[in-house]
Amino acid sequence: MMQPEREGRLSAVGAVSSLHPVEGLPPGAFDDAVFKVAFVCTANQFRSALAEAVCTYLLAGAPAEVSSFGVLDRTGSPPLRPAVDVAKQLGIDLSGHRSRALKPGSLAGTNLVVGFERSHVAAAVVEGGAAPERTFLLTELVQLLLAAGAGTTLTDPTPDELVRRLDPARRLHGYGEFPSIRDQTSAAPIVQRAVAVKVSEYAARAILTLFASRDDKRADELLARIEKLKKKADRRRFGLWGASNTQRAAAQS
Repeated sequence: MMQPEREGRLSAVGAVSSLHPVEGLPPGAFDDAVFKVAFVCTANQFRSALAEAVCTYLLAGAPAEVSSFGVLDRTGSPPLRPAVDVAKQLGIDLSGHRSRALKPGSLAGTNLVVGFERSHVAAAVVEGGAAPERTFLLTELVQLLLAAGAGTTLTDPTPDELVRRLDPARRLHGYGEFPSIRDQTSAAPIVQRAVAVKVSEYAARAILTLFASRDDKRADELLARIEKLKKKADRRRFGLWGASNTQRAAAQS
């Protein structure tokens, strides 16, 4: 028989899609002074590790803390080579990262929690104690930030103020409309690199939207490197090494 406490936590997973706020944490439980971001994936060796590294790089000097965890316990395992390689091309050293397992309650009080598949979002809420209204798929987060940011009447909103606007914005879209960024660890290296580039781009755009007031040269440089890697990935994928942008666009349509 399922314990009542766990049954209650399982019902919180539904709150991610049915959009009822989590109970048990007082309004002041989320720190306005230090904005905490956590990424959750399967083993914390690829997607969440890379997203953490990108956001940590962009938020250097900002009042923020970035962490990442894996649903599976692979504690101490190094990151996968495609993630390390893409990070290196972005000017980021990921080689020292070691996998961390998601522990019960470790995400309570985290301002923003991001998963890559729906199972990650569920685990973040059920096991990690993340607030459902602050837990999102990465693809969902990027789109909702655009929607919430475009409609805001706040002047220079803080990252936490923007996050509080995301749940109402999600009500207009529906949780099931946003795609997952799935595990590709058994795929060909070219596919893994493409996933790494996509994770890097989405994580960068999300964090730069949240911290829109930052005027940082390194952000422009990072986005330029990501764009370069995207074009390179497209040429490899479609065999269009000498193709123009118009030809590449036509091949992808």
